[in-house]
Amino acid sequence: MASFRVFRNSEIGPEVRAEWQRVFEADPTARWSQSPDWAESHQHVYGGSFELWTEWSQGEMQAAVPMHRSGAVYATDASDSAAPVLAHPDAGRCFLDHSQSRVIRWMAVAADSPWAAALPESAQLDVEINLQIGLTGDFDSYVQSLSKSLRYDVRRRNQFDIRVSTPSTVKEDLDILLRLHRDRWRKRGLPGLFFGRRGKFFRRWASQGVTAGKVELLVAESAGDPVGAACFLVHGGRTCFYQSGVLPVVGSPGTALVAEAIARAYQRNDRIFDFLRGDEPYKRRWRPNVESSTGRYLLVGNNVTSWSVRRCQSAWWKFESAAYRKLRLRFEGKGLYG
Repeated sequence: MASFRVFRNSEIGPEVRAEWQRVFEADPTARWSQSPDWAESHQHVYGGSFELWTEWSQGEMQAAVPMHRSGAVYATDASDSAAPVLAHPDAGRCFLDHSQSRVIRWMAVAADSPWAAALPESAQLDVEINLQIGLTGDFDSYVQSLSKSLRYDVRRRNQFDIRVSTPSTVKEDLDILLRLHRDRWRKRGLPGLFFGRRGKFFRRWASQGVTAGKVELLVAESAGDPVGAACFLVHGGRTCFYQSGVLPVVGSPGTALVAEAIARAYQRNDRIFDFLRGDEPYKRRWRPNVESSTGRYLLVGNNVTSWSVRRCQSAWWKFESAAYRKLRLRFEGKGLYG
């Protein structure tokens, strides 16, 4: 019979950490944002009250999810995928029993996670489209399916020198990505994604990911100068496009970086190239053939306080989602500049 155990941050020793890593590696639907390294980076940078919820059976961990507590509310990390990692599809059901007397914000649950089927439909607050490319056939055949103009840019990507970041170059390469990303957004009057502590958080988990082989950081150069950089998360036969920064130069370095990442995904025999949340028009140019979704859920206990919190949380999320989508459509909808 499965049992539920909670570990505070100080209680997560080497044995628990190793079990958590094992479950992460065993889950075919997991993303890097569900890894122990990601959660530890989040805790290191943001602090706060941190708990690891786990399910155990016969002395082995079967499911795990990091939770952050603020007052009466527990929440998963606000990443692109924050469902529990599961050793098998039926694991983690005890988390639902533990949620009945609490307020739980499940920030991002991908539809392909078995956990999505376990959550009640009534708890879903909103859903975002998640566009993906199912990597069938070979790269050349895929390129042939693209529009004529995009095919032209993809086939000319060799005009840029594209290199893969290594542990010895990752600090310099992250500096390039963050600088180009910041400059791109400042021209639109916004700070970009990596303002405040977000930049520190990104640096920490991306550096760890490059070392672990779970993050692929590509840098495009022209005449020896960096003109673009992009970050991709690699795990479980899936490559996820996370973020980029590019200069508006002839030849479209942003297109070249995405094309190179897709080509490398084919070389690794990955199953999916994932654009993550959002239905921005530039993603449609790449002819995604899989349309999934990512939902946000709010589970509440059966008491007056919980229902009051639900009303407040629901109203805030609706406002936040509307504002976020308008900004992304306005500032990223036209695609990767340059």
